Order: sequence, then C-alpha cells, then structure tokens
Amino acid sequence: MAPGIMIKPDLQRRILDPRSDQDRAALSAVAESITTQVQLGRVCLPEEVANMVAYLASEAADYMCGQTIDVAGGQWMN
Repeated sequence: MAPGIMIKPDLQRRILDPRSDQDRAALSAVAESITTQVQLGRVCLPEEVANMVAYLASEAADYMCGQTIDVAGGQWMN
C-alpha cells in the first residue's frame, strides 16, 4: 500500500482552528501547498487508509498479490 499525504489530526485541528493569526497564515500556506499536489484537493484521511487495509485483509482480496495500491487521492497522476 502507498498512502498519500496525511496530516495528523492535531495539526488538522490547528489548521481549522488556529490559535493566532500568525498560525493561521503559516498553516494555511502549508495546507494549500499540500493539497495542490493532490487531484482530489485534500489530504488523505487515516480512515481511508484503514478502509483499504481492512479490504486487503478481508476474503474479498484473497486473489490479489504483488500489487501496490495507491491510496493517495490521485497524487501520483501528475
């Protein structure tokens, strides 16, 4: 599996609810530079990676082997 860019939940909370104007500007710039690299326009959520892991561990994926699955929102499509 090849997960895309993820932001830890604590940093995501700071981006959404910064403590100061300086934090807001810096974190917004970081978030914007990251999301412009991804076709879906947002970072990967940990739950999305967990869903793929659950699928790969299930019987539904029994016949899969030797594959790399990108969970990256199209990041590698450029």
